[in-house]
Amino acid sequence: MQLRAVVALGNCDGATALILHRPEGIAELVLTNPWIVEPIVDEPAPAAARAYYAQRLRNPRAWLDVLLGRVNMRKAAGSISLAVAQRTTQALTKQVASALTECEIPAYILLANGDGTAIAFADQWNTDIFEPVRDRVQVTHIDSASHSFASSADHAILRDHILTTLSRVQQSLKP
Repeated sequence: MQLRAVVALGNCDGATALILHRPEGIAELVLTNPWIVEPIVDEPAPAAARAYYAQRLRNPRAWLDVLLGRVNMRKAAGSISLAVAQRTTQALTKQVASALTECEIPAYILLANGDGTAIAFADQWNTDIFEPVRDRVQVTHIDSASHSFASSADHAILRDHILTTLSRVQQSLKP
């Protein structure tokens, strides 16, 4: 048996490295939860903070915690100000968008809907900066909060996606 094609899989900063550096000989890229956030003092990305607080505001127990004084209001105020911060396109996001635009390798992106890194990527994906590649790069959202697709259900979804990709590459190699 002879190796005929390589499919590269990267998660988080590994996905971003594959986008930016596109090693030679890669047939397709499978990118999970690409990292595009330039951290601000260990705080989550604004999109991730918005998603977190939107979920918390719908939870009656969270309101009870506020009423009972179990919430550090100073810390919450700082986090909320981050959550409502205006969306900014940072240098790394621009580099990733540019690299995907120039990339001739088919790329597929998997995002765990509840993961902060994936939320930040999805938030930027919907901006004009990624407009040139939206018709070429398939983004699949998975109903999971697991950054590494750790649960058995997440693992099965990831495995199925990888097997589909491998099958597609194998079909493209047939004479």
